Amino acid sequence: MDTERIKNELGSIADSINSRYDGIKKAQETQQEQLDSLSHGLKTGAVGGGNFNRSFENQLTKALVESEQFQAVRNKSAREANINLNLKASDIFTSTNLTGDVIGATRVPGVVYNPERTQHIRELLPMGSTDSNSIEFYRESAIEDNTAMVGEGQLKPASDFSMTAVRTEIKKLATSLTVSEEILDDMAALSSYISSRFTQKLLNLEDTQLLYGSGVGVNLQGLTTVASPFTGAAMPANSNLFDLLRTIVTRAQVSYYRPTAIVLHPNDVLTLSLLKDSEGRYLFQNLMNGAGLSIAGTPIVESTVMLPGNFLVGDFARGAQLFQRMGISVRVYDQHLDFAQRNKVLFVIEERIGLAIYRPEAFIYDSIADSLAGV
Repeated sequence: MDTERIKNELGSIADSINSRYDGIKKAQETQQEQLDSLSHGLKTGAVGGGNFNRSFENQLTKALVESEQFQAVRNKSAREANINLNLKASDIFTSTNLTGDVIGATRVPGVVYNPERTQHIRELLPMGSTDSNSIEFYRESAIEDNTAMVGEGQLKPASDFSMTAVRTEIKKLATSLTVSEEILDDMAALSSYISSRFTQKLLNLEDTQLLYGSGVGVNLQGLTTVASPFTGAAMPANSNLFDLLRTIVTRAQVSYYRPTAIVLHPNDVLTLSLLKDSEGRYLFQNLMNGAGLSIAGTPIVESTVMLPGNFLVGDFARGAQLFQRMGISVRVYDQHLDFAQRNKVLFVIEERIGLAIYRPEAFIYDSIADSLAGV
């Protein structure tokens, strides 16, 4: 009785083992077919539609061939294999199947923009400060000088003078920009860019006002609008730009002024620097050594604010003074209108200045061609 029961149990165990063996064998055959298909696809480029990089295919094929676990699966002595690949991003992806920044770019700090003037008219003028909205001074308008030698007991001659009160108003130069808080957060250099870039733009406007301001309304009174034209004896025939400027400097010195700058457009400085003598030698040899250009000790200042074909010679040290009521400032507001609701920021760049022209006769402004022609 016990023997029959044991026999039946052993038969059931044997059937279970055979069934499990058949299942394992079938799973191995299925896995083998998948591995063979994968190996073939890698060799032909069919896997992934051919989008894998060839280096990836080569490394995977090599890993499969060299893997003992993979070979064990092929020989049906193991049921699975683990393949580890040491790949770079460039081994996996090709440029044709990528979108976005998979490899982040090296970001250069700051914002690149075109250069601005390196020298400004304010650098030629003495600076002053004021806490008022205007500048007032007295200018001598006439003088009667009877200074003479006097003998003992003789009547001393009388002299006289007249003065005129001159007032110049403080003017404002300004600009504003609106940007979002998000772009300020995303671009750390944007705030510095706005401050430096538009401060330069403000100085460019200041240059124009200091030379050409009409004095009407919100405009400054510019130096060229009150400067004297080139007058006197006509220039000799065949005179050049050097002859003209040398003559002007001398005439200013005769009037007891000491010119501190000659302002020319760079194109006219080029004309001057290319002047040659009768033997073809450059008149300004010092330019070849990188030295600055000057005439009779008066430096030449190149500035694109000066109109081409014109010149300004002046005693800037004694002829005028630039006053600042408020220096160049950059202020930021986020409470303007509905900016807080819209996450907007307002940049305001401004200054308040006044130009006191003490001695208009200290400046000579004219056309180069007209002055040479005696017009």
